[in-house]
Amino acid sequence: MIPRQHLAYLTVLAVLLCALILGLRTIQFPYIHSTAIYWVPFFLVVNGLAAIITYRALQQDQQKMILVYLATTVFRLLLSVAIIFFILMQGVSDRITFVINFALVYIAFLGIEIYGLMTNLRSHLEKDTSQQGKSQI
Repeated sequence: MIPRQHLAYLTVLAVLLCALILGLRTIQFPYIHSTAIYWVPFFLVVNGLAAIITYRALQQDQQKMILVYLATTVFRLLLSVAIIFFILMQGVSDRITFVINFALVYIAFLGIEIYGLMTNLRSHLEKDTSQQGKSQI
């Protein structure tokens, strides 16, 4: 099963962020980097793949899901740091604005990831507590 609700949340966030970035660039807001619009689809794909991998691990084994979730989180963090480092070494203009914009988009997608994880774990916890009240005989 693909986590359709979580992927829908990611897509809505991506559309809202793109609209916000384009709107701020239209009014020539000085703190939007020219590359900010490219990071939204990047994080949509990376977080979408991480969500699919995590949910599939949850279907197999709940203990394995924790390890997979932490591994995908570390992978996304290391990938983001590597990209920032690579682009800064290439000599991007307005470095501070670039890093702040990249971090804000990263944090927005991380927030949706945490929200999706909390709602998923809450539903599994409610299932487990309702089954514990039943007789095992």
